[in-house]
Amino acid sequence: MQYETGQAIFRVKDVKLGRQTSVVHVTLNQGTPGDEREEVVGYITQSNLRTERGVSYDTDWQSHPEPPPVDVSKLDSDTDEHWGERKVIPFQDFRKAALRARSWYPKAGQIKPSIVDQWVCLKDQGDAWTNESLGFVVDNFPQIIENFHDGGDMYSVKFEKEHGHMEDFIARKGAAKMWYPTLLLNLDIKKALPEQGVRFLYVRLQAKQIKNGRYDLEIVVKDPTGDLVALSHHMSDHIRDSSVTPAQASINDYRYPCAAAPDIIRSNQKDAYFQSVLLTQLSAVIRSLYGARTAHNWTNETRTFTELLYLGLTTFVGNRTLGEEYCDIVQVEDDTGRLPELTRRAGYILSSVLVPYVLGRFLPALRRRLRAKLEVSMRKSHRRRASSPSRSKLPPSRIYQFQEYVSKHLDTITSPAPVYALSLAVFYFSGAYYQISKRIFGLRYIFTRKLEPSEQRAGYEVLGILLVLQMIVQGYLHLHETYTHAATINLPSNNAAAAGTSAAIDNGVEVAADTTIAAPLLFEAPQGADPVAQQEQISKITHTPLPQPHRHDLKDHEAMQWIDGKQQRKCTLCLEPLKDPSVTTCGHVFCWQCVADWLREQPMCPLCRQSALVQHVLPLQG
Repeated sequence: MQYETGQAIFRVKDVKLGRQTSVVHVTLNQGTPGDEREEVVGYITQSNLRTERGVSYDTDWQSHPEPPPVDVSKLDSDTDEHWGERKVIPFQDFRKAALRARSWYPKAGQIKPSIVDQWVCLKDQGDAWTNESLGFVVDNFPQIIENFHDGGDMYSVKFEKEHGHMEDFIARKGAAKMWYPTLLLNLDIKKALPEQGVRFLYVRLQAKQIKNGRYDLEIVVKDPTGDLVALSHHMSDHIRDSSVTPAQASINDYRYPCAAAPDIIRSNQKDAYFQSVLLTQLSAVIRSLYGARTAHNWTNETRTFTELLYLGLTTFVGNRTLGEEYCDIVQVEDDTGRLPELTRRAGYILSSVLVPYVLGRFLPALRRRLRAKLEVSMRKSHRRRASSPSRSKLPPSRIYQFQEYVSKHLDTITSPAPVYALSLAVFYFSGAYYQISKRIFGLRYIFTRKLEPSEQRAGYEVLGILLVLQMIVQGYLHLHETYTHAATINLPSNNAAAAGTSAAIDNGVEVAADTTIAAPLLFEAPQGADPVAQQEQISKITHTPLPQPHRHDLKDHEAMQWIDGKQQRKCTLCLEPLKDPSVTTCGHVFCWQCVADWLREQPMCPLCRQSALVQHVLPLQG
């Protein structure tokens, strides 16, 4: 059936005229004269219900499952306990007839997605439902398929309060409007309503099967007393808007592929570059206004403000970042595949920028407090142990050893680095959620173009394996050293064996001075750790030879003769001849070990204070 907007002609023919029942044939025709088409065909059987007489039996039929109870007198004021009025019916601008009626739905939601219960009345107070208006009742029904298409109870009162007009909600979500051509198979009127009509009618709509774009509808109409008023059956097809062609529909149904790990990392690096440019310019402004000391003291705050400014001008307002545009990727919600809502975007920005800043500000103070409490507890335990000659010969208690362990590894225990490393390893394997904040808020990237079958999407699974191996090795070294240290303490001759491996703090409390436990393969090195001692310890455990101490030592005048001048061949950090000369991004040269140790403590050039990272330092050759 192809309906057209315009004139239509109804033709009614008598099929059977009887004393009790009459049947008429009705057609709806459209088209130009001489080329008319029958668009709708139907038979109407008419009888006078008020004069009908016949046998009646109580079949004890009831709606199952039963709808919530109702106090019809409270519907008008919308104060019923179980039913609430929807002020706006979905798609009422398209279905103009819906504007003439009021509808109430269960406040707790529909019993099942395939069932919709409602109470209806006409908006005009003087109007009431009669037998003649039952056709309007059974034809102006909620669309069950919307519950399955969009998920949830689309006609619930709660949904309207949370999301406003459904049409606006669907437009925001990006879903296409659905069009429902229906074929009324029958309308069987079971009861004659009073001539003056009734104010309210109960309607239950139920679908038994939805398959291949077709679904059946059964509509039951009851009056406020619970008597069955009418039964109706419809056959429906659900398709998209008639203006959407099959080719357009295939485009709408297309799912963009998820972005690959290399594109996500490249986008992140591009964003980091633009953020660094913005940071450099902002630092220059602060330096010119307030001086270099202020600019240095507020480096972390400036960096945080720069990141907030960059993401606020892009992600927060719904735009793509420069890195995302460069890599042709778009950020979407993982569960719906739609553009992220404002709350998700704001949550991602705050968690990815402010949370690390807050942790960086408060973690050191927290560590100092915890370490002070541990030292006090260890001091008391040591005093009790020293006061008794019998206890002093015994190994330290388990609690003391645990406190000593926590005090020694407090920086690593309270560091978020292990969580970051684990999240990064998962990203290398899955290609999703490069940042923990994106994993928390369910934000993924998709390509904005269709990938050809010949295109290869490389992954970083090998890096994931290497990172996992790195964590396993570090864990093994840590467990090995911890076990060895504990076994040494518990030996009867621990006082002699532990010589040179402990030191006294206030009031004679001894703590281990061996800082080489758990070589920092993945996390930051403990402050004060000797890199040479760490390398020797790892070599001892793994049975691997140590590399040469220095490949290039400028103490030898034959090495790197192109570096002229006695001062130029000295490191400004150790004031000795350069060993393995290495250059930072700003162009200053230091010993490799000196600059690496410096950058672990503070990521900036020792001379010009420009931002620098260990991975950006280049060793000189030749």
